[in-house]
Amino acid sequence: MAPKIIAKPPKGTRDIGPEAMAIRERAFTLITSVFRSHGAVSIDTPVFELRDVLQNKYGEDSKLIYDLSDDMSSETGEKLSLRYDLSVPFARYIASNNVSQIKRYHIGKVYRRDRPAMERGRFREFFQCDFDIAGTYPAMVPDAEVLVVMMQMFDALAAQSEFHAKTIGSYRIKVSNRAILDAIFRVCGVPDEKLRTICSAVDKLDKETWDNVRKEMVVEKGLAEEAADRIGEFVKMSGEPLQVLGELRKHDALAESCGKTLDEMEKLFHLVECMREGMPQRLSFDLSLARGLDYYTGVIFEAVLVDRKINLGSIGAGGRYDKLVSMFKSRSVPCVGCSLGIERIMNLMVKARGAGRRGERGGGQAGAAVSVVPPVQKGAAEAYGVTSCKFVNVWLPLRRRRHPTNSPPLARPPFLLPSIHAPPLRMEANDNSSLPSKPLHPSPPPSSLRPPPSFPAPRTTVQPWRSAHAPPPSRPPRPSSRTRRSSACRRARSASARATCAARASSLPSPRPSPASRTT
Repeated sequence: MAPKIIAKPPKGTRDIGPEAMAIRERAFTLITSVFRSHGAVSIDTPVFELRDVLQNKYGEDSKLIYDLSDDMSSETGEKLSLRYDLSVPFARYIASNNVSQIKRYHIGKVYRRDRPAMERGRFREFFQCDFDIAGTYPAMVPDAEVLVVMMQMFDALAAQSEFHAKTIGSYRIKVSNRAILDAIFRVCGVPDEKLRTICSAVDKLDKETWDNVRKEMVVEKGLAEEAADRIGEFVKMSGEPLQVLGELRKHDALAESCGKTLDEMEKLFHLVECMREGMPQRLSFDLSLARGLDYYTGVIFEAVLVDRKINLGSIGAGGRYDKLVSMFKSRSVPCVGCSLGIERIMNLMVKARGAGRRGERGGGQAGAAVSVVPPVQKGAAEAYGVTSCKFVNVWLPLRRRRHPTNSPPLARPPFLLPSIHAPPLRMEANDNSSLPSKPLHPSPPPSSLRPPPSFPAPRTTVQPWRSAHAPPPSRPPRPSSRTRRSSACRRARSASARATCAARASSLPSPRPSPASRTT
């Protein structure tokens, strides 16, 4: 007997059930709406590219690229690899289709031969949500828009419940600039041939201590100890953007070598503040941010959660890459974009779903268990005379949940509006007082509150609990033509009989007068 095959997904991958898929689709809907609100269009590229397209673009992370077997590509003579991200395929798309200006978004799967850590959201196959602007524009305007798009994505995801607001809403975006970092490294004495390797070492400061990073730069990278110590003075600078810019301008050598870049960064922060007027500013200037990918040339940024209890690492990142398209064609097209780590966000949203379940079982109001009344249903409740109420177990956009065994069933699904004769939706007053079981008013809700045609129609089967509220008959059914003819005949016969009786009565003799009348 042949041994049984172990039925499990490969390491670094996972199956997604219906409930988790509903959460994921809701997140994609919110993210896509933000992209489209900025005028972005969607494109798609193959999940595998030519190996030469992907190689030498990711620095030390190039070893994480999945190379397809040569046996699969021997028929076409092409060496293929699974895409590592969506930015390099986008640059190849621009070069292949002669695109000079585009604002695009792309939601798709990418693959990395990484060490999986499922709890921290590190997978070998995962989704990325990218937004990029390609083309020539005024300085720092597209960069500011990309930062605003990233903040709007997190704000939209955090606005779903109190739990989302406490977790996803506690984000901060660290901003830096590759040109400023290269100028700092040169001022500190780093040779040009070691700029990228030292930059990759500095990028590990969010995971390791400065002592370990310094040891790597000195021992493994061969950097002088004096240069490493001077770098340590700069990379520890972080905080309010304009204050950090003021500190950098105090260094004469640095201000002389990258003074224009410092002015552009100041313009960037002012533009974001104008675009986010009235909204909280979530930016910080952090020189320890280096981004290990080789193709970044200007502004770089990374989103992290402020709550240290949630150890997920980066939940979004991006930057400017002006020279990536020129690797595929002679003409250069400047680009800037951001990418959202949706898998790590999904871990938080699934936890929010679990918190909502616990709140429902316990009868309390947990972070994600707060009942939400859509505007249409809220209007229907007001039409029924209820000014302050909440619908029981309204979980949107997930499927309708079962009620506990000690709770009566819903009168009808919570996403349908009540009709004139049907019993009202079961509601709970804010003071937990019981509502009457009969309809709260005899008239139907206004026509503007009726469900749209896309909603499913209400059930027509009569349930036992609905017998007390059976709709009164409006009018008797219209009889058929045969029934109408027979009724007419009966009416005619009745009229003829009445006429005959009247004629007979008129022919009879008048009655005799009584003795009293004769005496009179």
